[in-house]
Amino acid sequence: MRKRRECDELRQKIAYAGDACTYKCRKGCQNFDFDTAMEARFRCPKCRGMLRHDSNADARKKIEERMMLVQNLLSGFNEAVVRDESAAREVTQLAVAKK
Repeated sequence: MRKRRECDELRQKIAYAGDACTYKCRKGCQNFDFDTAMEARFRCPKCRGMLRHDSNADARKKIEERMMLVQNLLSGFNEAVVRDESAAREVTQLAVAKK
């Protein structure tokens, strides 16, 4: 259940990363959305360094990789559940047949 929720959250992050225009402090202090960067006049409030546009490509790639991992875990789990259910049915059928 938690992995499904994580997968949904990762999908939302991918959608946001694709649509968002973000800015990053050159010294790495913080990341900002466009409105916040504009309000700060494209300067980091912490160190007063200039902000630069961030393409989100690296962040999006990491999120997509994590999502693939979670989806693989979920598919493996689902396959195991199906196998366990099949085995349980077979045991039940054998027990009924012996009676």
